[in-house]
Amino acid sequence: MKPPVLDPVCGMSYTNEFSKHTHEGKDYFFCSEDCLETFRQAPGRYQNVGVRGKYTLAFYDTITGNSVLNVPVIFKTKEDTHDAGGHHH
Repeated sequence: MKPPVLDPVCGMSYTNEFSKHTHEGKDYFFCSEDCLETFRQAPGRYQNVGVRGKYTLAFYDTITGNSVLNVPVIFKTKEDTHDAGGHHH
């Protein structure tokens, strides 16, 4: 199983297929094209993720122990207008 990656835009932690984008020599991973495009429009805003994505509510299959869902807990600031649930996966 792949180690989880963190989308810097919505804070989602996931292990499924993902989009990789390199900006100024650093790799970033995105859960959707929407988040990748949001990052491309203002990369400086997402380079220092801070508390975004620090907390994730994870759901596991009790029989297999496999992760079935990861839900980011995002702390928003006044300047943060992104809604993690407002984009398509």
